[in-house]
Amino acid sequence: MRRALLIVALLSSVAGLAVAAPSPTAPRAPDPAVDRGHQLATRRCAQCHAVRPGRESPDGDAPQFSSLRLRFNEISLQRRLAAIPWSRHAGMPPVGLSDADRSDLAAYIESLGSPRG
Repeated sequence: MRRALLIVALLSSVAGLAVAAPSPTAPRAPDPAVDRGHQLATRRCAQCHAVRPGRESPDGDAPQFSSLRLRFNEISLQRRLAAIPWSRHAGMPPVGLSDADRSDLAAYIESLGSPRG
C-alpha cells in the first residue's frame, strides 16, 4: 500500500512539472531593445530603407532591413553599423548612432526573422 501511494505521489509531482513547464511555442515577452530599435528605424531610417518586411525601400539603392537580416548576424550587423561614419557614406546622410542605438537597431533587424517581427 505504501508503495502504491509513493508511485501515485511521484506521478502527481511529475505531472505537475509538465503542467508548470513553459510551452516551447509560448509567445516570448516583448524585448524593449527591439521596440526601441523599431522606433529608431522608423524615425531615422524609413526615409530611405524599408524598415518593415514586405515593403520596398523608398530609395531603390537602400537595402531593405529584412535583407540585412539575411546578410548579417547581430554581431556583424553591429560592426557594420559602427563602420558607417558620422559623415556621408555610400549616398547615406550622416547617421551618427550611439552604441545603444546600434544595439537596439541590430536587435530590431534580427527580430524581423522571428514570428514577432
